Parts: sequence; C-alpha cells; structure tokens
Amino acid sequence: MSKLFLIHDFSPDSTSLFAAFSQHAPLLARNTVELGPFDFWSWENVPTHTSLWVKRPEHRSLPAPISARWSTIAEKLDSGKNVLLFTRWPNPEAHSYFWDHLSERVDMQRHVPELLFILGRPSLLLEQHFQEYPTAKDLPWTPNYLDWIGAIAPTVRQIQERAGNVRCEYLLNTVDTPAHTPRQHILDRVFAFLGCPAPNAADISPVATAFRSNKTRRVSQSLTVRDNAWPPLNTDVCRTALLELDQDLPQDWLAPLELRQEFARAGAEQVRALEALAGAAPGSLAPPPAFANEPEADLAAPLSPALVKAFVAALPTQERQNIRARLLNDTALLNSDQRALLSELPAEGDFSHMSEAVPPPELTVLTMTYNHEKFIAQCMDSVLAQKTDFPVQHLVLDHCSTDGTAAIVAEYARKHPSIRPVLLSQHVPHENVYGLFQRCRSKYAALCDGDDYFTEPTKLQRQVDMLEANAGLALCFHPVAAVFEDGSPPVIFPPLSGLPKRSKPEFYLADLMKGNFIQTNSVVYRWRFRDGLPDWFRPDLCPGDYYWHMLHAETGKIGFIPEIMSVYRRHSSALYAKAFTSTLELRRDHGMRELEAYHAYNEHFGNRYFRSLSRLANGVFLDFLEIARSENDDSLFQEAVKNYPEFGASFLKDLKQLREAPPAAASRPSEGASPRGQ
Repeated sequence: MSKLFLIHDFSPDSTSLFAAFSQHAPLLARNTVELGPFDFWSWENVPTHTSLWVKRPEHRSLPAPISARWSTIAEKLDSGKNVLLFTRWPNPEAHSYFWDHLSERVDMQRHVPELLFILGRPSLLLEQHFQEYPTAKDLPWTPNYLDWIGAIAPTVRQIQERAGNVRCEYLLNTVDTPAHTPRQHILDRVFAFLGCPAPNAADISPVATAFRSNKTRRVSQSLTVRDNAWPPLNTDVCRTALLELDQDLPQDWLAPLELRQEFARAGAEQVRALEALAGAAPGSLAPPPAFANEPEADLAAPLSPALVKAFVAALPTQERQNIRARLLNDTALLNSDQRALLSELPAEGDFSHMSEAVPPPELTVLTMTYNHEKFIAQCMDSVLAQKTDFPVQHLVLDHCSTDGTAAIVAEYARKHPSIRPVLLSQHVPHENVYGLFQRCRSKYAALCDGDDYFTEPTKLQRQVDMLEANAGLALCFHPVAAVFEDGSPPVIFPPLSGLPKRSKPEFYLADLMKGNFIQTNSVVYRWRFRDGLPDWFRPDLCPGDYYWHMLHAETGKIGFIPEIMSVYRRHSSALYAKAFTSTLELRRDHGMRELEAYHAYNEHFGNRYFRSLSRLANGVFLDFLEIARSENDDSLFQEAVKNYPEFGASFLKDLKQLREAPPAAASRPSEGASPRGQ
C-alpha cells in the first residue's frame, strides 16, 4: 500500500533538510517517493508544502488551487507512489486545519500516514525568526509565533491524536547554533525513514544560509536587491566566500536579550516536555548558555570597509562583475550595505558599460510577465520598435516563471541596454506590482503586460506629445484590439459608443468611477510615484490597473486618442481569461477580490464616489445571487454581505427599489453599466 509520509521539522536545520528534499527529488523518485505540490509562494527559504495547512474560508470549501493539490496527492498515492509532505510551521490551528482537510477527503481515507517529528531547541527557532525578520519585535504576529514555538510539545501530541494509531518516529536534533547546516546523521535518519539512501550533506546548497555572524548575513543579503536575480550568480562560489568570511567572526544574536531571557524562563517546562517525547536526556534541548547572556547585535552599525573588501577579494572576477551589474541595475533601491559593497566593486568585464553616464529615461514601459515564453519576445520587440525623440527604458519583471520566460528576457537585456530586467528569484505575492513600480522613477510610465504588445511605432511619442501639450492631463489612453487565441473575431475595447459622452476628448475621475474603460496596455501616466511608492499604496488589489488609473486621474484629467495602437491578447492562461466567456465563473474566482478592491477605492477617496462604486459592486452581488440560485449555495453571497456590509446594504436597497419599480423602469440598464476593463 502507498504511504503518505508527513515530516514535521521543528529544529533549526529545517531549511537545510527541505533543501535536501527539493534538490534531491530525483533520488527520492527513484525510490518511489514523490514530493507533494509546492506552495505558490514562499515565506520560507526553500519550497515547502505549508499551503496544505491553510485555513478554510468561513462557510466555503477549500480554494480550488489547494483542493487541486490534494487531488494531485491522492492520484499519486492511488497510482502506487509514496508521497512526502513536509512543513516547519508550528501553528497548532494550522495542523487542525490540515487533519480536517485530510479526514474529509474520501480519496485520501484509504492511505495511512506515517509521521516523523524532528525536535530541536525552541530557543534557536526564536533567534532564527529574528534573523529572518530583524524588526520582528514590531510584527503583529510575533507574539503568536513565540507562543507556538514555546508549545511545540502539545502541538505534537495534538497531531498524534488526530493521526491515530499510525507509525510515528522522533528524531532529536541537539545542534546549539541557529546557523542551519546540512548534517549527515540527520539526513541518514530521515532518508532511512523514507526507505531511501541519503544524499551527501556536502552536496546540499541551501537557498540561503543562516550564518553565525549578522555581518556575514548582511553581506549575503546585499547580493540581491528586492529578489532581483539578474544577472545570475554562482551561488556555490558566493556561499564559499561568505563562509570563509563568517568563520573568523563571532556568533551573534538578533533577538533582544530581554526577550531571550524571558523565553528561556517561560519555556523551561515545555523544553522538558519535548525531551520526554523524544526520550532525550534532560537538558538536551535547553537554550545554549550564550542565548540568555549575550547582548544583541547592533543593526545600525555600518559594515566595516575591511570586511567588504575581504569578501570582494575572495570572489572570482566574473562574480564581481555580476554583483556589480545587479547593484547598478537597481541603484534607486540600494540600502547602505549595498552601497558600501558597490563602492568596492571595480568596473570591469561584460558590464563595465553600466557605469557610463546615460540620459535618464523620459518614459519607462512597465511589463509584468509570468510564464509568457510564447509572447514575451513580441512584447519586447514592440517596445524596441517605438520611434521617439526621448529616451525609453523597458522595465521587465518576471515573477519567477516556471517556463523559459526569464531566459528570454535575460537574452534580450544582454543585447539591448534599454531593457532593464527584474528576474525575481521567488514568487512572492504582490511583488510583481510593488517591485516593478518601486523601480520606476521617470517622468512618464506606460504599461504593457508580457502577453500583450504595441502595434503602432509612434504610440509612445504621440501619447507623450499629448501630455506635454496639456499640463492638466495626468494620463492618456486609446482603444485596443482584444485578440482571442481560439480564433474568435477580435473586438475593440473600449467601444466608442461605451465611453462617457464628452464634447472634448478628455475625461475625468468621476467618469472613470462608473467603470474601467482604460485597457492596461493603452495607458501612459504622468508618473506620480517618481520618489517611490507611498506607504498607503495597495499592491494587492485586483483588478489593479483600475486602481492605478484612479490614482493618476485624481491628479488631473484623462486624455484620449481615438486610434488603435496595441493588442490585448486573450488566452486560456490569462488571469481574466473568463471575462469574455463566463461572467459567473469569473466572479466565482475573482468576485470577492473585486469587492475588496471597490472597498479600498472607496476608503482612498473618502466615500466621495460611493454611489458609483456601489453600482459596480451590485454586479458582483447579482452574480453571487445567480450562483446561489443555480447551485442552491448562497455562501459566496453571505460572505460578501458580511465582509462588505456597506455595499451589501446598498445592493439590497437597490434590489428592493428595482422590484418595486414599474416594468418599463425595471427593464432599463443600470446607470453604472460600462464596458469592463482588465
């Protein structure tokens, strides 16, 4: 019978172990052990399966992507393969959610899990939390995390209770440093539990290593600016140089001393409970002496020039070139450590030209791309084909694609200095928006997603000319051709008949509030965020382009050029692929986020446009009602009313008035009806 292996690593070396799993997946597969589907995002340094421990939305089933992950696991088990799932997340509620999901799935009930718990010193998990988040003291969820790691023993017992009478093993990891390192005896035991030969610890390169010294950690973190992995580095070479640097520096601590001392006092009983679970000698998992005695490191102290020089001197020429190119590519975002590192890197080799003075771009084209290998070249070619009398920069951010998109962007950037690549090393939620917009410092900005393209070579010139000639305009746009991959006839968006009636080709924020008539790759902004994004900016809203249009339209009027100058491609993998095929399915997937966006718009504009936004929200509520009627399930509608009561009350009021209106009035379209944008 197939086995479902569940490994819970509550030790300081979890990152190294999980790196071993992901880097040696072929070894596991040869021994009939398949890895479960990894997370969409990564809160941790290497991929894990933590999304399977997610909370279910109230009154609703699991989100479709996570339910699909469970189905994938069941299919692998049914096919005779063993499946490995692993997590380091100590939240007891999350483990309750996991076992709820597991017990409710009929397709999983015939597969008996086998459990392995790796137990280490909770005190070192506290220190790693502060290494990962140096300002953790101010994070709202830090008190919860401290409670969780201080109560791992009852969490383990809770998991055992839910699992029932199954194979359960314990492995003690008594390491006394927070620097997580591959350890051969741990690998041997874990892989023996899985029925596999263990890899060599020397062959495992964690994505990030927790060093003994905070100074080494800061140098390591300086090699990447907001996760931009262009140009690529030889991580093994850099890691070797960092470890050489680190071995001459003392172990230091980032968690505040007072907090460490209190944690050691309050957690003594829990430590004894963990030792009892693992059958370990007393004191095996107690905090190391330095934990409660050494003062915390000074985060504000600058890196010494000698330390930085020593690191640079240990690098081969190619790595010095690549690191310098990374830093020059993102000069507006460098912190003091990165500026210190850049000052020690000589201009040499392939990227020496990056230090030469160039005219600052007048306009930046902003492109977000993800798994667009079939389309991204056409997008970049269409920007390169633009004919302008001002410098244009093309910022292309790849959100950690799983296909060949990043390689295509990197190749274009090598040939064309105007293309500035941002190739994210991990798929962090909302970093596509934040990371791209934070890097734009030009006077004007245009948008063009990686699966769209411009068709008119004078597009950008004409739009900038309009903005230059009209100081009162904050943005301008034009219609686009929406082209379908299935061969359906293209449509024009927005249709001229759907635009608000104006005597001049100008519109206002009040017009835009009635519906989004600006397609993403048609717009050019007079960029209002030249000094970076403000704290109040929301990178998480969906649809986001509507929000960005509004934020610019509140600073001026909207210009219009009535000529098609770009293509908006509709294909099956696009976020809004269902917009032209099934409104109900679109709303099922994105309706709640749409309401959240309207709520955020309303808050930003201080309720001034509530009536217009409530009419847009009415469309979501109507579709949720139709889903309730056709499926006899009103959970979406009830959740929407609960989460957005102001829009819910307005909808119910409008619905009552519509029902009471004479037939002729009831048949008229809503005043807020307008073509939908992206």
